[in-house]
Amino acid sequence: MPLLVRVLAGNSVTSTIVLSCLYTADARPLRRLHPTMPAVVARVPWCDMDTPVVDAARWRTCFPAAVGACLTERSVRGLLASKPAAAAMGGTTHLDLYAYESATGKLLLCLPPSLRVLSVPVCSSCEKLTAATSVAHLTPVVSERTVLYTGDLQAGTSLSHYRQLRVLDATSSGLDRVTLASLPRSLEVLKISRCWGLTPPASFAHLTALPVRELDVARNPIGDDSLATLPPSLVSLNARGCTGLTAAAVLPHLPELRLLIIYNTGIGDALVASLPATLVKLYLAGCRRVTASATLDHVSALRELDCSGTGLSPAVLAVCRERGCAVTGP
Repeated sequence: MPLLVRVLAGNSVTSTIVLSCLYTADARPLRRLHPTMPAVVARVPWCDMDTPVVDAARWRTCFPAAVGACLTERSVRGLLASKPAAAAMGGTTHLDLYAYESATGKLLLCLPPSLRVLSVPVCSSCEKLTAATSVAHLTPVVSERTVLYTGDLQAGTSLSHYRQLRVLDATSSGLDRVTLASLPRSLEVLKISRCWGLTPPASFAHLTALPVRELDVARNPIGDDSLATLPPSLVSLNARGCTGLTAAAVLPHLPELRLLIIYNTGIGDALVASLPATLVKLYLAGCRRVTASATLDHVSALRELDCSGTGLSPAVLAVCRERGCAVTGP
């Protein structure tokens, strides 16, 4: 008997861990290993968002317990043209329609009410998915978590009609101050790295009214003034490569911040002094204006530090290590 079959048959804990490392593309050779394997594959609640699904009906036949899928344009068109194909989506909780660039209200009506996470190409659909578009049947999405990903959001686009939006990933898009100002009050995660519509004067002050906990502004030309307007609800901040930051930059009051990534920026000792005591992970690599005068005594919760390319003194790093912090650097 093949070793993998023995491992999967060992106990429920072992089999669950092993199967979680596989993709639906691995299912074909897995079925051939042993006569018992097709039944094992059928019972797995696959949530593979990487392997594209070409035919929704056939996908459901192969994976009756699957809960997530990434649909190609062909499979999405099949949902619109075939009731059996649409019915095959029943029970799914995660759905990625990113490959389909013509999302409309009609398509949303084909989606199952079990959905919790829905990814659609906002940039090409914002004119079609308006405030009048009904998503009432998607109760979990509306009430729990709406996720939108867009790679080429245009400057001036308003997202105010996405009233239940929880996560927005607009990486490498034209998102600008107009779009920022239109973000709904439900937003929790905002990823806007490499957005050419953002300029040094960009302000995040209006985000203070939102429950934003994760913010990614990496590789934007935002400056010190932008940093000073960050919302106090932040738990995670990625400002890596923000070219507008200087040695005078400081953090505002961020009482819940746990993770700060600020690689390769011009920040200095002033920002280090402004770090909150709650910080657990700090990545400062390449921040050459951080000198030996800076200390981390006030960041007693720190457990992971990357300070490669900075001037932090050996004594400061020794104290961090004594407190149980894993240090990468000089």
